[in-house]
Amino acid sequence: MFSFNLYIHFFSYLVRPTVLEKSKRIYSGINQTRTINCTVLRANPTYIRYTVNGLSPSIIHRTVNEQNNLQYTFDITPTSLNDFGLFNVTANNSVGFDTCTYELIHGGRSSMPYSFFSSESILKRKRSDT
Repeated sequence: MFSFNLYIHFFSYLVRPTVLEKSKRIYSGINQTRTINCTVLRANPTYIRYTVNGLSPSIIHRTVNEQNNLQYTFDITPTSLNDFGLFNVTANNSVGFDTCTYELIHGGRSSMPYSFFSSESILKRKRSDT
């Protein structure tokens, strides 16, 4: 009986990664950098390999955090409309995996210095109306 309990305890200790956020929408403009975090809540063993799928490697800049293997942090900077859409980060250990899924949506703060409707053009329009 003792060996049976030890067997159950050993295998209950091994845990596949479980991520904090299963899905998230991220709004970004072209040439606007956004920081992405895929956080693992629990895993055993804690040695985790991360893979990013659905994004061009040219727009990803990994933020190295050797202190915390349970968080994968990277910056993305979309450079064209083709860079927007769904992507995921998969966390793997020897037991299994879990996935953070993101939707990169074109919107939010623009990287251009002036918006299409600048305050100057609105003032000109108001002056011409009076």
